[in-house]
Formats: sequence, C-alpha cells, structure tokens
Amino acid sequence: MDPFEYVMHWTMLSFLFSGLGSVSSTLVYLYIAFCLYTISSHGVGVIDDLELAGPTRRNQ
Repeated sequence: MDPFEYVMHWTMLSFLFSGLGSVSSTLVYLYIAFCLYTISSHGVGVIDDLELAGPTRRNQ
C-alpha cells in the first residue's frame, strides 16, 4: 500500500465516521470506496473502460 492510498484510506474512514448521521455523506463514502476498490484490485484501466462504456455499455 503506497502512502497516497494509505492517506486516502484513513481520510475515507474519518469522513465516514464524522458523517454517519448523513445519508448523502454515506453514499459519497460508498462511491469513493467503490472507486478505490476498483482501482486497487483491477488497475486504472478499468475506470477508463467504465467511463467509456457508460452510454454504450460495451461488453468485453
């Protein structure tokens, strides 16, 4: 885990715990967590594929 990913991880955790009362904050946290999970497990290329596949939904 590189330093940037480490900082982002704890930033997300502190953001989650400080915004537990807000549904919107939780949704934002889940979105960020999903993006980071996708990047860390599959690489940045998957994000590009998802963005490109948005309107066209191309399958590989």
